[in-house]
Amino acid sequence: MITLVFALVACRLDPGDPSYPTPVPNTQDTGGSDTDFLPGSEPWEGQDRLSLTLFYEGGFTDQVLIDELTVHYYVYEGTYTQEVDLIDRVEGLQSDVIVQTTLPWWGGGIHSDVALDLSAWSTLHVSLKSDVVADFDIGMTGGVEGRASVADYGYAPDGAWHDLVIPLSDLTAQGVDLSAVTVALLLVAEGGAAGDRVHVDDLYLGKD
Repeated sequence: MITLVFALVACRLDPGDPSYPTPVPNTQDTGGSDTDFLPGSEPWEGQDRLSLTLFYEGGFTDQVLIDELTVHYYVYEGTYTQEVDLIDRVEGLQSDVIVQTTLPWWGGGIHSDVALDLSAWSTLHVSLKSDVVADFDIGMTGGVEGRASVADYGYAPDGAWHDLVIPLSDLTAQGVDLSAVTVALLLVAEGGAAGDRVHVDDLYLGKD
C-alpha cells in the first residue's frame, strides 16, 4: 500500500497512516450554518454518477467508499489540514477547505489496496475556489500517474467558484489505465505557503 504512489517527487517516500482530517467548522466570517441543501452546479437527476465519498454530498449511482479497510484517504506528510465551510459551498450542506501547513507543497489522495475499474467513467467534475492558490494538479494512478492542471480547465485564483469538467481521456493519454486504478483521486500542489486555502466541493465522476 505504501508503495502505490510515489512518482510524486522522489524525496516523498511515505504518505503516512490513513488520515482523514477531522474537519473543523469554519463559520466565523459568515455567522452560522445554512441548513438549505444545495443541489450543485449540475443537479443530480438520476443520471450515472460516481461518488468518491470525499468533497461530495449529492446523489449517485455508484460509490468508491472510503472504508479505511481497502480504500483510504491520505494527507501526504501532513501537508494540509481540512476545515468545512457551512455557508460558502456549491452543493450539499458544506464545502471542504484545504489549508496548507508549512511545507512548500501539499498533497493528498484516495488510495485503494485493490485496483478499481473506473473505465466506465469519462469525466471528473469538481468545483474550486481560492484567492491565493494559483494552480494545482488533480489526477489518478492506474499503472502510471496522470495529472491535470486545474488552471487548464478554467480555474483561476480570483476568489470565485469555478466548476471544472476534466475529461479522463486527458489522463489516459498520459498512460493511466482506468481499468486498474489504485489512486482514484490525487491532489498535488507545488509551492505555496502555510495558511494558503482552497475550497473544494461537488467532486464526482460522470459519463458526459
